Amino acid sequence: MTSGNSDYLADSVLEDDICNICGSNDYWVVKLANYSHISSVEDFYKNYSSSSDSKLSDQLVKCKNCRLVYVNPRVKNVVSLTGYQEAVDPRHHEEDHYRMLSFKRAIKKIEKYILEGNKPKSKIRILDVGCAGGAFPKTAIDLGYRAIGIEPSKYLAAHGRRTYNLDVRAETLEEFSLEPELFSVISFWDVLEHVPNPKKTLQLAHAMLEDPGVIILNLPMIDTFPAKMLGKYWPFYLNVHFFYFEIETISKLLDSLGYEIVQKKRYWQTLSFGYVLTRVGINLPFELNSKLSFPIKYYLGQRTIIAKQKTNV
Repeated sequence: MTSGNSDYLADSVLEDDICNICGSNDYWVVKLANYSHISSVEDFYKNYSSSSDSKLSDQLVKCKNCRLVYVNPRVKNVVSLTGYQEAVDPRHHEEDHYRMLSFKRAIKKIEKYILEGNKPKSKIRILDVGCAGGAFPKTAIDLGYRAIGIEPSKYLAAHGRRTYNLDVRAETLEEFSLEPELFSVISFWDVLEHVPNPKKTLQLAHAMLEDPGVIILNLPMIDTFPAKMLGKYWPFYLNVHFFYFEIETISKLLDSLGYEIVQKKRYWQTLSFGYVLTRVGINLPFELNSKLSFPIKYYLGQRTIIAKQKTNV
């Protein structure tokens, strides 16, 4: 990549950021950027889809004050959002039947927090943010809850409506939050690390929750054993991820916004073996990969965190 291209990318695609928790701009560089494979702005747009496995090429930094790890500088919001909105991503929803197995297990483990107050399932309204093709809302409805989803990808939102007859809006949380609806539960399954401003996202969610309300976060976390063991080869170091949380940093963020963590668990995901190999960067010939469609249950460093609004806030 020429120097001219580098200047163009820095001026038109990237922007500096500050720590999303404490607002500091004082940091250590954890990893330098490498854009040698990027030749145009279109290459950045291509990175953003639900099943993107494009390896992290941005600079990664750690805040000296609160130790949050994040991408800085990062692509402008208009680039990432446009990429998500326009992405056609059939690989993602082809795995939905396996995702539903994972979601059903997860809901059973956290149901006591959802059902506090003896409210019947049919009265509990769930909003799933970044629902992709609708696997989580569909699972929640099948278990007796009321659920809708929002998803920036027009393709995946249309799939959820067409295939599962779901209420899935092709919107961001900022757009949807203008509607006067309150929810018992708002869930973010592998979403918060993708958004440009997690603090703002969680503030919006807080205002949309009934009192008391429950937040579900599922996150790849860098203080887990798989992340530490695999180092730079950890498969969640991806261009689509702007933030890399630890329990300490996500706890600080939630606490500052009026949430308290009531449960944290490892998240065991079920997907087809061939799809998992692709996500970790092992690209086999199509004929061979298609023969590896059997499910596997695995843990690679994701945690499910249940947080509730503090009663004194």
